[in-house]
Amino acid sequence: MSLNEYDIECICRAKAFIDADIRRHTSIEALAMEAGIGQTKLKAGFKLLYGSGIFAYLRRKRMEQASILILSTHKPLKEIARLSGFKYYSNFITAFARFYGHTPAAYRKIIPVNHSDDLPF
Repeated sequence: MSLNEYDIECICRAKAFIDADIRRHTSIEALAMEAGIGQTKLKAGFKLLYGSGIFAYLRRKRMEQASILILSTHKPLKEIARLSGFKYYSNFITAFARFYGHTPAAYRKIIPVNHSDDLPF
């Protein structure tokens, strides 16, 4: 697949849209419209440019956000789930355990922490 300059700009715009608020739930169709590119080209181009599919990228960003919040704040895990883009706490626990190999509660217990509730999220 070849991407022209416009395609790359659109795909970068889609990534920026995702990064602006990882809590937002957006379909591929809506993301493609927002970025000004077709769905097929967006999905293939995103994987080509960033090395993963759109939803895998979003899941990784959400897990990274959750990990930061777990390790650096005293926020309740249900709130961390919400701040990381999960509507249902049970889905958060399952996704987190698959990604990190531990539930959020176990992760908080086994990883040394430096809690600071001053984080902006």
